Amino acid sequence: IPQALTLEPLVSPAYSESEVTFGIERCFVVRMRDSVGLTDDLHVRSEPSEVACVNFVDTFPPVSPTGLVAVSSDNVISLTWTANAENDISGYFVLRGPAVGATLNPLNAEPVEVTNYRDTTVEAGVSYVYAIQAVDSAAKPNLSPLSERVMEQAR
Repeated sequence: IPQALTLEPLVSPAYSESEVTFGIERCFVVRMRDSVGLTDDLHVRSEPSEVACVNFVDTFPPVSPTGLVAVSSDNVISLTWTANAENDISGYFVLRGPAVGATLNPLNAEPVEVTNYRDTTVEAGVSYVYAIQAVDSAAKPNLSPLSERVMEQAR
């Protein structure tokens, strides 16, 4: 059952929704109201406008993960980082490349839900560059910019 979103008429012909739920369709109609009579206690309303519906879509990427640290031990480089504060984070991608300016490629096909990762595919004596990318749980997931890059040499 439709219900009024404002108790009093709006001063300007604009309305702003304060609470948005992504993936939920919201429909709106507008009615004019006029006061008649000497005491303005009688109100006349127009027919409702055409229905306008909107489905809010999350297009906002998470912020870049922070605090990335890489530590090398025998045949493994362990990574840790600080969890993102957004409520809709579904996980993180770990990216690796062979040098500072090189393109980084994801090591995991699906996001990891924890804030640590063990890269066991390293070769002793080789330096690797890592970055982390957060992904949210939107219907079409949004990716954060890459975290700061760190370099570590495998032992």
